[in-house]
Amino acid sequence: MDLLSRMLAETHLESSLLASLPIAQNGGVDFGQGSGSPTHYVQSGEAWVHFGQQEPILVRPGDLVMVPRWEWHAMAASPGAPTSGIMSIVERSGEPRWNPGDLLDRPLRLSINEGAECCHLLSMIFRLNRPESSPLLMSLPSIVLVRRADQQLGPIMEATARFVAEEASAPAPGYSIASNRLAGLLFIQIIRHQMNHQSGDVRGFLRALSDKAIGHALTLMHGDLAKPWTLAMLAREIGLSRSALAERFARLMGVPFATYLAGLRMEKAAAWLERGESVKSVAALCGYANGHSFARAEDQRAIGTPFVG
Repeated sequence: MDLLSRMLAETHLESSLLASLPIAQNGGVDFGQGSGSPTHYVQSGEAWVHFGQQEPILVRPGDLVMVPRWEWHAMAASPGAPTSGIMSIVERSGEPRWNPGDLLDRPLRLSINEGAECCHLLSMIFRLNRPESSPLLMSLPSIVLVRRADQQLGPIMEATARFVAEEASAPAPGYSIASNRLAGLLFIQIIRHQMNHQSGDVRGFLRALSDKAIGHALTLMHGDLAKPWTLAMLAREIGLSRSALAERFARLMGVPFATYLAGLRMEKAAAWLERGESVKSVAALCGYANGHSFARAEDQRAIGTPFVG
């Protein structure tokens, strides 16, 4: 299994939300800031995406917008149209109060009362377990825009839209897990699209993974964390000098080799401990000589000092 597949398999989508959301001809939706990765697929009509200080972006049917780390954004009928907060729209639509992370038994059906519809969205919010430590999520740009021309996502989005329409009109048991699995597949395809077709926009892990030498180094590290990796050892394995590897790794990953390795070991350790593994076995799996050195590494990480062994 290639490293990206392995990382995607280990990425746990904690929850997701699917909602049918219209935008009025003279209005818009303010999604604010929150926890998760809101994603909007344009089913019909056109809308303008407002994001930070960027110029508004026009999106059309078949386009998809994702805000990986839920920064403020809004979608409106025109660049100057007034917007309403998403939570107030949920309440006005008579839907149950929802908070990011909640699982629902059916998709939300949101309505507008400000006039005719100019755009219809299928909106989702992905929420990962420990998103701040996900190298995949942190590798994405602040806003992801996938145009209709990319047919890789088209069939999945069409199937998702049909699923939401059917479940909204006739909810059935099992919706929560079915929608979660469907959203998970979409999340995987967005990650793959960014790496394979928009490599210039990604950073960190996804950018480094596409580099032959550093991608090989990452595969070796992730594949055998118990090995006592050093920069010199890894350099020999991939055929680079120690200094060349250090410079290239830090430039592509954004952090030095030792910092990344320490963080990777701690994240893997946390996952194994959650599954009930003993401290002793986790220490061995993560390449620490014993439980004491593992505990010391945890202490160093807690105070923000990279532990390099």
